[in-house]
Amino acid sequence: REQIATILWYYEGSPWADSGTDFADEGQISPWASTAVDWARGKGMIDASFNGAKECTRAEAVEYIWQALGKQDAKVSSFADVDAKAGYARAVDWAVDNGVTNGAGGGKFSPNTVCTRGHIVTFLHRAYVPEARV
Repeated sequence: REQIATILWYYEGSPWADSGTDFADEGQISPWASTAVDWARGKGMIDASFNGAKECTRAEAVEYIWQALGKQDAKVSSFADVDAKAGYARAVDWAVDNGVTNGAGGGKFSPNTVCTRGHIVTFLHRAYVPEARV
């Protein structure tokens, strides 16, 4: 999680941020990621319970990217495993509508599957480089 927060922070120009919480002292993130995590918290992307060492799921990855890019609305997607009431559902809709992902296959998104670095990089590239979209 701290890696995707750091990459998003870089993509957004590495702005200075200070959330007032020292996540590194609490052992929740690595010291190298503290400014990026503070930035994410300041944008409302995460809260004080954020654990940077925890693996990032596919749902979390698209939700972080969606939030960083302004929480835009999109057409509703129709994955069998994405409940329309789930907190990440609008992010998944946006990711599909904008060519960031087309799911995991078989009509599923697999929101709780750990997102590999390769998938995260692909999501980020497609989100930030429009001509790379599927």
